[in-house]
Amino acid sequence: MHSNADITFQLNSSKRLCETILLTANEDTNTDSNDEESNNLDKTVLDIIKKLLESLPEILKRSDASKSVKERGNDGMISIYSTFLFHEIEKFSKLIIKMNETLVNLQDAIKGIALMSSELDRMFNLFLVNTVPPNWKKLSFLSLKPLGSWYDDLLKRVEYLRNWLTVELPIHHWLTV
Repeated sequence: MHSNADITFQLNSSKRLCETILLTANEDTNTDSNDEESNNLDKTVLDIIKKLLESLPEILKRSDASKSVKERGNDGMISIYSTFLFHEIEKFSKLIIKMNETLVNLQDAIKGIALMSSELDRMFNLFLVNTVPPNWKKLSFLSLKPLGSWYDDLLKRVEYLRNWLTVELPIHHWLTV
């Protein structure tokens, strides 16, 4: 293999190994633990879900766009910035809807109101190790951050887009790391 391909392969392999170890350790504690420890894990995840649901931003709507965002040029087209903004609004709205739906479903599954699917079980385990679930990553922006930092970044991005949508095109654009 080329040296760059070998580095990528090694990084991906070690990342998968670490994730597997974390998830396996968590599964071992679930199966070998008594009811009290299992209830503590349930309570931990329910607390995470509660915090996320309480602070989950509202969906961004095109109808909330300010006059400057809707403004059309001489050619009758909206600006490239507005086009980009509308694409981002759609992307983040899908993510917020998915997050709300899966958080409520996971909460119901933990309480025994609904069935625990494999997707929800994976989310449960990933929340315990502070990792963003793959069903959210698929709809999300690229990030290697753990769940808490990723969520803080999501809130900042949505607020930035909301201000852009309802006020005007920002003079400065920020880049995340």
